[in-house]
Amino acid sequence: MSRQNVDALRPVYEAWEAGDLRAGRDLLDANIESVWPEEFPSGGVYRGPEGHAKAMREWLSPWEDFTLRAEDFFDAGDRVVVPFRVRARGRESGVEVQRRWAHIWTMRSGKATRFEVSLEPASALRTVGRVEQAERDPGGAGRTQAASS
Repeated sequence: MSRQNVDALRPVYEAWEAGDLRAGRDLLDANIESVWPEEFPSGGVYRGPEGHAKAMREWLSPWEDFTLRAEDFFDAGDRVVVPFRVRARGRESGVEVQRRWAHIWTMRSGKATRFEVSLEPASALRTVGRVEQAERDPGGAGRTQAASS
């Protein structure tokens, strides 16, 4: 079943990279738990697809020229870790930033029952038992960088 989870998530990230940040709603379980770091404006736990959508809107609201690109998909049984890069410009400040984080998806019967944002991709990999990949994790996990033009 786990390879199917990766296959279900790939098109979501492809759509997100193309700018369709509403993609993937059909994968959300009616009781999904969406967990966001306290450092985010949307920090906290949200329940259901409506809560997930609210957290996404709050997270995206301070940004413009937002892009999200998945780096890889790590299969861990009923969970999938997706390290990704975000590039965006602050709506008010105009500052362009690049950041690397990870999503941890928990899937059951083809639906996402939990979605978690991790500030540290290596930590996300360790959480799901992918220690070897965590130790090899490239890219300066969690570091904020000014994006180059």
